Amino acid sequence: SLKTLQVAGNRIKDIEHLRDCPSLSILDLANNKLEDPAIVDVFAAMPNLKVLNLQGNPVTQKIQNYRKTMITRCAELTYLDDRPVFDYERIYAEAWIKGGVKAEQKARRRLRRERMLGMQETSKPCAFCRRMENQPIKSTFKS
Repeated sequence: SLKTLQVAGNRIKDIEHLRDCPSLSILDLANNKLEDPAIVDVFAAMPNLKVLNLQGNPVTQKIQNYRKTMITRCAELTYLDDRPVFDYERIYAEAWIKGGVKAEQKARRRLRRERMLGMQETSKPCAFCRRMENQPIKSTFKS
C-alpha cells in the first residue's frame, strides 16, 4: 500500500482521487495549482496522514485560519508545511475550533499555568539535596 507520495511541482489541480489512498502518511503537494478549500475534506478522510506539505498552493491563502484548520481536521498530523505540529499548538487549535479566540486564549493561559507549576516542581530541591545542604563539606585537597 502507498504510504509516501511526493508530487511537488506537478501543476496538480484536483486531489479527490487521493481519498482512495487511506494508507498515505506522507504527502508532498507543494507548488501545485490546488485552489479549492474543499480539499481539506480529502485530507481529513486520510486516517494515517502525518506529514503534509501544501506550500506554494493558492489554497493555503483561501482556507481561513489555514494552520489551525488543518491541525484540527487532520487528527494524526505531526508536520505541516515547513514545521512540526506541536502538542501545545494542537491544544490551542482544538480550543479555537470549539470556542473561538476566547477559548484559545483560555487554553493558552491554562497551559502557561501548568508549565509554571511544572517548573516550580522541578526547581524544588530533592530530598538528597536537602540532606546534603546540612552536611559539612569535606575537602580532599591536601596542602
